[in-house]
Amino acid sequence: MHPETEELINKFKNYAKRLNPFWWDTERRGSLNAWNLLVSEGFVQLADIDRAITAWKLIERRGLPIDPKEYPGYEYAPPRRKRKDKSWNPYLQSQHFQYYNALAYFLKKSLQNLKVYSLSSIERSLNYRRGSGEFKIYIIVGQTPDSDWICLAPTVPDAVWNRYSNSYHPAFASLTCCDSRNFVTRDLHDKIRKILAKFKPIQVTGYYNEYSHHHQIFCTAASEEATAIKKALKVGKFLEDDIYYFNINYLDFSEEEPTNQLVHEYLQDQKQYMFCFWDVGCGYKFGCTARGDWIGLKYLSLMDYNP
Repeated sequence: MHPETEELINKFKNYAKRLNPFWWDTERRGSLNAWNLLVSEGFVQLADIDRAITAWKLIERRGLPIDPKEYPGYEYAPPRRKRKDKSWNPYLQSQHFQYYNALAYFLKKSLQNLKVYSLSSIERSLNYRRGSGEFKIYIIVGQTPDSDWICLAPTVPDAVWNRYSNSYHPAFASLTCCDSRNFVTRDLHDKIRKILAKFKPIQVTGYYNEYSHHHQIFCTAASEEATAIKKALKVGKFLEDDIYYFNINYLDFSEEEPTNQLVHEYLQDQKQYMFCFWDVGCGYKFGCTARGDWIGLKYLSLMDYNP
């Protein structure tokens, strides 16, 4: 790490003793983007496509983000039968499960270098700390014969910041469109979207029998794997990097103000990433040093559960 970067890190540590300084050594860790950050910080694990498809099926069947049976004695929301939820029935379940099986078959047959990742918070959620199951997001990524990348990701409930009312990002249309010049990529993207269009959005309920969102799967395409993943995570509300839609604010303003002064004085190209794990939010605000490293702050926000 460059001596200038180390000097700035020490300044951040002095000014932000109760906050969490963040730094990224570009020479050692490579370029900083949302996906590299998630992997490097320990949020990402490898999985398989059958597990991802099963997880998506079960979310819809339960109408809840995680299974309440995993933690007897603690109920963050009533099951569907107690909610008198008529949006789900055996016929719709059979139909959706067939669509999911068809989707998995098509992806296995059509995409190369197929990878599946599970994303979970390294800061344990409220449910996990109560001895319950851990909330995970599954995404599926694959390469087309044209060497482009396609990513599928679900909508993610936001019980921390409760951003914009829709279950998906306001820039949904631009994020999910395919602007590749390669015919095979455009054709595969279109066929996947047609399969996904058969699914009816299913309401999923969170804490207090509220904080509901509609479970949907979205498909994105890009020439780079990290870009396709970023677009898919944005459209499902897991990721936000645009302060126009959401800006991270820290709780300890007495430390935030002088730290922000350091950022404005020494750092350029300021950015933010916000990751939402249902009832846990992880934020990063940072800027680039003259040497190309990144320095800023990490922020953890937990849902305030007060039954």
